[in-house]
Amino acid sequence: MALWFALGQAATLAQLFGVDLVSLICKVIKMAEKSQKNKKECKKLAYRVDTIAKVLPHMKNTRATRPLLSELKEALRTACELVESFQEDGAFRRFAAASQQADEFSNVQERIMFVLLVISVAASASTLPFPSPVSSCTTHKLRGAWQEIEIHGDGGEEFTGAELAWATDYYHRDRVISTSNTYMVYKGKLANSRTVAIKSISNNYSMELFHTEASILLRLKHKNIIRLFGTLTQLRMEAATGHCQTIGCMQVLKYTKNGSLADHLHGPLSRSSALRMSWKRFIEILLGVSRAVEYLHHDAAVIHGDISSSNILLSSSWTPHLSGFHFSRTMDDETNSNRCYYPEYNDDDTWRASATQEDDVYGVGILALEMMTGKEAPYFYPEGEDGYYSAFDDVAPMKLVDFALPLIAAGKLGKLLPVQEPAAELTPDERKALFLVARTAAHCVQFQGNDRPDISYVVRKLDKAHKLLCAHE
Repeated sequence: MALWFALGQAATLAQLFGVDLVSLICKVIKMAEKSQKNKKECKKLAYRVDTIAKVLPHMKNTRATRPLLSELKEALRTACELVESFQEDGAFRRFAAASQQADEFSNVQERIMFVLLVISVAASASTLPFPSPVSSCTTHKLRGAWQEIEIHGDGGEEFTGAELAWATDYYHRDRVISTSNTYMVYKGKLANSRTVAIKSISNNYSMELFHTEASILLRLKHKNIIRLFGTLTQLRMEAATGHCQTIGCMQVLKYTKNGSLADHLHGPLSRSSALRMSWKRFIEILLGVSRAVEYLHHDAAVIHGDISSSNILLSSSWTPHLSGFHFSRTMDDETNSNRCYYPEYNDDDTWRASATQEDDVYGVGILALEMMTGKEAPYFYPEGEDGYYSAFDDVAPMKLVDFALPLIAAGKLGKLLPVQEPAAELTPDERKALFLVARTAAHCVQFQGNDRPDISYVVRKLDKAHKLLCAHE
């Protein structure tokens, strides 16, 4: 076996985690490789410790990971003592202590395998400013040389793979409520009769984004932010080598009966949606989203980074829940390079750098314009004599901001709003409220980020607009 402990690599690891840990790793690998007794088990031990040494540089040495490193050191010390005892014991003593040594060696192998597993998962989320997203894991023996391991997210409820499969009728297609190229969402009913949404992540989805979303969501508590009950990562591990293969990543979320806001604005529900018939409900949804962003910025110190109508989920009472935290980051995390590459709700410069508070405010402004006009962001095709043009017509699409801002500046509210079916005249209070929302949205989508307001300003303006509509009820 080509051993890991080259001088340069050992120096790097020593700088990150200390000389003591490096010395133990080198000692275990050398002793296990040279052992003339229990060769097969010692080879496994050397391979696993060598793998740990290769993975460790990708994991941060933080307060959250120090207990794991302490467990690793203790397991390595025990492994050293056991391998050394194999060489020193006489024949009679080896015979008398064989059973005890086998049990001890099996135990230390399991401890090292657990550390390897957790370090592998933690390393995949090494850019996170939160603790390692692992609270516990369960191992199930499979046929042959493989084991199935279930890892539960830190801070959430623990769900088993069998439990989630049963809840979704074994992921039956009739239970699918949403799909994309990276995930599929199922409606599930747990054994305690609780209805949940189970989001199954596909293999081409980044594990880093999966852990980012889970780590952030599990610590957020707000009525307008989707609740994550727990996560489950399923791995299949080859017992001999410790090689792990991800076979499933699931998030168990609060079920929202009315789907996403995008469904009601542009999707299959748009023509019959009750949302289009109530300006009060429209402002309540926008106000709820703004309050969620205010909580993120001022209380949780988190930047969302991907505010869009598809990430606004609506409950049966039309309460909005902000979701889609895969591009989020904490404000003090300067190393996070995850970016939203979708331009719908971001200004033209967002893709060049990590998202900021101003980008979230811009997203809220675009969301308001989209809801007011009924037109898709960032571009839509203008209306002709025979209806809307499409991509098949020789007509250039129009940017939503370029369409809306001149009308708002000119006070032409009637041309900004979509035609209502059935047609209805705006009341004076509705007109005042919608003008206030429109001007606030225009303020949010200013070209320069420094010209955009703080999210608390947006909340105050939307709250004032909402009170105008409620004044005469």
